[in-house]
Order: sequence, then structure tokens, then C-alpha cells
Amino acid sequence: MKNKHFFLLLTFISLTFTQNYNPNMWSGLSVTTSDNLDAINLNPAGLGIKRGFQFALNLQQSNTIDTLNSNVYVLTSAFRIPFGLALQNEYDEVNKYQWALGYGTRLYNNLYFGIAIRKNYYSTGLLYRPINALSLGLVHIHIKSNDEGKVDRNLRYGIAIRPFNFINKNKYNKNNFINYSNLTFGWDKWADYDNVWEEEKYQEFYFISFDIVSGMNLALQKFPGSYALNFTINIGTQGIQYTSYPSNPLYNTENTMTSSGITYFNYSQKNHTKLNDIRFSKNNYVSIDLNGYFIEEKPYNNFFDSFNVELPSLFGNNNLESIQLRTFVDNINYLAYKPNVDGLIIRLGDIKAGLAKRKEIFDAFLNFKNQNKEIIVYCDKNMISNNDYYLISMADKIFTNEHTGIDLKGINMEMVFLRGLLDTIYIVPEIVRVSPYKTAADIVLNEKMSDEMRENYGQLTNNLYETMVADIAKGKNWTIDETKTKIDEGPYYLNSKAVESNIINATMYEDEFNTYVNNRKINVIRWNDIIKKETYENDWVTNNLPKIAVIYAVGGIMSGESKPSSKGSKVMGDETITKAIIKAREDKSIKSIVLRIDSGGGSVLASDKIWREIKRTTDSKSENKKPVIVSMSDVAASGGYYIACNADTIMASPTTITGSIGVIWGRLNFTKLINRIGINIEGVQQGKNADFGSSSHLLTEEEKETIFNVINSEYENFKSKIVEGRDEINDINAMDEIANGRVWTGKNAKEKKLVDLEGGFLDAINVAKSVSGLHQNSDVRIVEYPKYKSFSFLNLFKKKDSIATIKFDDILPKDLSNRLEILNLVPVIMDNEVQLLMPYQIILN
Repeated sequence: MKNKHFFLLLTFISLTFTQNYNPNMWSGLSVTTSDNLDAINLNPAGLGIKRGFQFALNLQQSNTIDTLNSNVYVLTSAFRIPFGLALQNEYDEVNKYQWALGYGTRLYNNLYFGIAIRKNYYSTGLLYRPINALSLGLVHIHIKSNDEGKVDRNLRYGIAIRPFNFINKNKYNKNNFINYSNLTFGWDKWADYDNVWEEEKYQEFYFISFDIVSGMNLALQKFPGSYALNFTINIGTQGIQYTSYPSNPLYNTENTMTSSGITYFNYSQKNHTKLNDIRFSKNNYVSIDLNGYFIEEKPYNNFFDSFNVELPSLFGNNNLESIQLRTFVDNINYLAYKPNVDGLIIRLGDIKAGLAKRKEIFDAFLNFKNQNKEIIVYCDKNMISNNDYYLISMADKIFTNEHTGIDLKGINMEMVFLRGLLDTIYIVPEIVRVSPYKTAADIVLNEKMSDEMRENYGQLTNNLYETMVADIAKGKNWTIDETKTKIDEGPYYLNSKAVESNIINATMYEDEFNTYVNNRKINVIRWNDIIKKETYENDWVTNNLPKIAVIYAVGGIMSGESKPSSKGSKVMGDETITKAIIKAREDKSIKSIVLRIDSGGGSVLASDKIWREIKRTTDSKSENKKPVIVSMSDVAASGGYYIACNADTIMASPTTITGSIGVIWGRLNFTKLINRIGINIEGVQQGKNADFGSSSHLLTEEEKETIFNVINSEYENFKSKIVEGRDEINDINAMDEIANGRVWTGKNAKEKKLVDLEGGFLDAINVAKSVSGLHQNSDVRIVEYPKYKSFSFLNLFKKKDSIATIKFDDILPKDLSNRLEILNLVPVIMDNEVQLLMPYQIILN
């Protein structure tokens, strides 16, 4: 960041105090390929291509006739901002300071226009890239000579071709030269504007450019009687380029004999998570540290994150990085079909993910294995949890430390109840609901499970267990009965028992595992060495790809703005999500929308506003009608289902928790506690019901009835929206059998017609392709929403309306902290608002 500030300051100082132009410049191949900082000199139309923030510093040495073949050193800096504006300044001993200002913009589709201005000199340019394999450029140069009134007008135009881009490169090995070389060749011509066709008045040259290996580019230019050479080493978005340039009359630089220079550059592209090429042809194993929070959105890093000081955890790792589920699964699937990747080495650490997210990771690993590839797992932590073993159960070999236990034992669902605590401190929960199956407030209302809760969660647990058993059996190639027997014989705290039962293969220390891997004579490639979160976009045309919007609807639903964080959103704000839906709907380049939901619900009002925008998008009468596919993550229940019910297609993982169709109102009343400690509240009122619902007294029967009528009306409204949105559900009266607050797995929900298809995020993308008229193997560009703004000091003064959460991780043991997080429900219950809320916390062991 300091370097960027330095170059920005240098550029503006130079712009202020310099008013000349020196035609010497750093190299550029052609008016057809210049879309970075070289565009300001070669073809300003290239500045219209989105490249983000760019800056570069060039030191050039020239031998000129004017200085009797002595060396002249030229220092050039350039700066470009994302709006197509670029500034360049130069300094040398002969011409002193010079400056240039350029601007480029897109005119239509892949046609760009630009202009560059200097003293006594300006140029205009066009750049057209109809397909990813062809680029055409045209530049008009207007130079005012030192001779009074004399004007030189020049044209430069050219064509460039990338022949391999005519081929479907996906058919080839990603290590093949065809795929990574970006082979480009072309032709440029320069001529006097008034004598274009006179042979002595024009000059032409040819060029070829290609990546020798990924990140190392060589370019050659053939001039009449001479050659130029560019050699670039590019690491991520930074690089160094060496240039050797001959005498070049293309820009009226006949006085220049030779020139060479070195350039440092930085290109800040959009984040394109991508796998780098793997060098070796075979025996490649990718090593992954499977450790972190799996979240839906890209991790959001606030400006103040760098100033945060986290407390050291006494009982666990509180510094886990966040991993976007979609990109992780995409990359595993990419490796699965890469011929020169033969296996994965997974070092199992701490994983934070719900069952549906784990199911998607499991499916990706299983798909990898099914491509005749090997998976090896090593773990030396204290315990492999039930859920973690499920995640890696398909591995060909599992090794652990001899003190690592395997907690494989089935599924145990536990609920935490606070009623006894509230009674002790004289706090009274006041809950109004449509059905005892709507158990969102049972934690404060009851001391133990009700019969309805036990019935509902009994079937929920049974379905989750069936999915777990089926997947482990599939991964281990066991029968269902054999798998159930293995689970019933757990947990495996003794390694000898785990090895004997084929739960793991062997125990060894980490150094022994490293020796084992080395003896395999394989090429181990670290995951972090092939993953690049920020890469340079080499393609000439990317916006021609069909676009699918993905809107992440994550967190508790509330009015206002969403609250993103590095660990994923905790609050889904209706303002943020409705804006995202509107933007995706009105973008004509977007073919369809995937709404990815991970939410247990929240405010009725906020949920209804989001539902309304989904309806406006799917409505046949809508001017910008688009297909909407809902993809349910770990949870899409109550308000999370409410916002989904009008989608064209609803998809859920078998382990998704959904349903909870019902309405609840609740609060904690402190009247008894206040009276107990000697505080008395009195008031004066005008109007019979002026103190309706006041927290100074417990609800009267009349007040309860009034509130019940409200939530019952909301419940009927909820059901009517489902009947309206779901083609296979027609009878609102029959819905009570699947509604009334009951919670379902994705598998059950499909049987009840609440869900159309089983599947994860990748399956939802394929459905979105299909309804958009695209083939499943078609390349698409995923456009992610919401797009969160960067830090602004104005945000410091905005009202903060998010749920306050209490973090126990740093000071309490994991098991206890998990249970006490139930206290974070208290602000929601006290919100005194009608809620579409599922049971707040379910602990699956």
C-alpha cells in the first residue's frame, strides 16, 4: 500500500510541474495488444478494458544521435485507476519533465475508444476484440511540430491473433503448451496520414509473443533490419520486464539509435481464484491443510481487521482462516479431472462447517477418488470428530498419531434449555405461537424437550443418520449393515481397535508420515502454491461468457443492511439483499439467478421484502423476468424458507435443515425481577389500551389473544405464499401437516414437495445453466452478490442494528462455549417483533 501512495504522489507532482512530451517510452508490442499501462502510449482505447488499479516504474537507457551516442537515462512512472484514467510522467536529462494523460472507455460490447493528451501531441484510438482469438487496433496520432503551423498526422493500425483460442482448450491437458502459452502473433503498420499507401512513407513490423512457462513471457518484434526483445517474469499480479528496443521511427523517433530498459509493474485485478499449472507430467499429489471455517461468501475483511488484537484461546484455535465453499469445491473438482494429478494428501485440522457444507465437500472428495485417484489423510490432533470422520471417510489411507481418537459413534442431537435459569432470576418468557411444533423459543419456555419437539427432531436425526451411513458406506465400499455395525462399535479411542476395524490404516508420528510420503517417490505440490487468489486476466474477451448471478442470503434476517465479516455474515439485511436481487434482475447480461440461502430466518417484515423482490423477478409479467434457483446450504428454515418459496426451482442437500413454517412472537419480561429488587414502575395513561404490551406488566389474556390473531394471520399469509409459489402444493388447509413449525431435512422436504431437487451448489449452477438454454459443460461467469462497499468513515456514524453476539471461544472449553452461544438468542427474543425463526441452535455430535 505504501508503494501505491508513493507512485500516486510522484505522478501528481510530475503532472503539476511538467508540460513537455518525450516520445521515448517503455515497450509495447502492438496497438492490438496494449490494454495495460502501455496503452497510454500505444493505443489509449486499451485503457477502457477493466484492469483495476495499476502502477509501474520504468528505467530506460538510450543512445541517441543528439547526444553523440552518449547514454541518456529516462525514468518513467505511470498510474492507472479503475475508471479508465491513466497518468504517465517521465524525466531525462535532455527533455527534462514530460507528462501524458489518457482515458479509455467501452463504446459497445467489445469495442473500446480512448484518447491520450500531451503538449503538442494527442492520439485517439479504437480497439475491437470480437472474439477471444482476434484483436484489431487503430490509432490516429496528431503531432504539432516545432516548425510553426506544421502538423504531422500519422496512422497506426494492426491485427493480432491467438490461434489456440479457436480451439476448445478444455479438451487438452492443462500442462499442454496449447493451454498455457497464450500464443499471440500479429502485424502493425505505421504511416503518414496523407500518404498511407506510399511505400517510403510507411513502416510495418511483425511480432510474436508466448509464455515459455506460466508467468514467464517472451516477445519478439521484427522491424525492417532490426529486432526488439521483451522478456517478462510475472508472479501473480506483479512482475518485472526487460526490454531491448531498436531504432524506431514509428513515433517520429528517428534520433533514437537503441534503447533498453527494465520495468517493475503491479496489476491489481479482480479476485479470480484459480489453480496454477502443475509442471510435472505424472505422480503429482496435491497436499491440502484442511483447516478453517467454510463459508458461503468470499471472506470480507474490514478496514479495522488489521488493527484487531485477538485474545489467545485457552482451549482451541481461534485464528482459523475462512474458506469459500464454492471455490474450494470447484478447485477439488478441477483437480479431479486434471490428468496429471494423481492424488490428494490431506492433513486434517479443525473444520467449522455445517452438515450440508460437509456433504458438498464429501461429494467433491468422493468424485475425486472415483476418477481413479488416491486420497491419503494424516491427522495428529487430539480427536477426529464424528463429523470430521464423515468428511474424509472415502480416503484410501487414513493415518493418525497413536494418541488421536476417532469419535465415530452416530448422531446425537442436543438442545440447551434456559427456563430453569430464568425462573431462578425471576425472568418470565412470554411466547405466543401458532403450534407447539414451532419450537424456536422452547429454550426459554421449557425446561426439557416437549413431546412435539422430541417427535420432530427424532425424525430429523433419523434422516441425517441415514445420509451419514449411506455416504460412509459408499466412501468405504461397505454395506449399510456393515457401516452401522462399525458406527455402533465406536467411539474408537484406542487406535488398535480403530486399525483392527479398518477405521484407520495405521498410526505414525508426523516425521514418519513424511518419510512414508517421500518413499512413495511422488511430487508433492502444496495447495497454496497452486492456488492464486488474485491473477492476471490474459483473455481478450471474457464478458461474452454467459453470466449467472449468485446472491448469498446468509445470516439472521433483519431490517437494514447485511453485516459481512471474515467468518461469514451473521445478519442478512433486507436492504442489502433486495438491492442485490434488483441489480441482478436488471442486468440484461445475466441469464439466471441462484439464491444461496444459509439462514434460520428472522423478521417477518424483512423476510417479506426479500420475498417480494424474488416474486418480481420470477413473475411472468415482469419486464426483466429471470429464472431463480434456490440452493439451500446448512439451514434454510422459517424466514429462510419464506424467501425461497417463490423461486422457480428449490434445491437442498439431503442434510439441509429446512421447513419450520410458522410464526412466533416472544419476549423476556423482567417485571418480577425488577419488583424483586425494589424497583416499582407506575404510569398515567389516556385510552383503554394505551399500555398494550408494555413490559411493565405480564401479558393479559386479551393481549395474548390479540397477538395470537396477528401471528395466526401471518401464518396463513406464509402458507398462502407457499401455495402461490409451489406448483405441487395446492391446498392451504392441508399444509398444516407439513407446516405448523415442523422442521425437515432436505430429503424429507423433497418428499413433502417443499423442495424440488436434491443437490448442492454445483448442481444448482447446472440447473441455472439448463434453464438459461446452456449446456451443462458450458463456461459461464459467476457474478457474486452482494457487492460490499469498502471502508468509509461515514459508516462509523451509521446506526448499528445488527444482533450483538457473545464470543465464548477464547475463554471457555469448546463444548461449553458451543452450548452458551444459545444466549445470543436473547436479543432476538427481546426484539418484540413477530418472527419467522427456526430453533436457534442444534448441536449435532
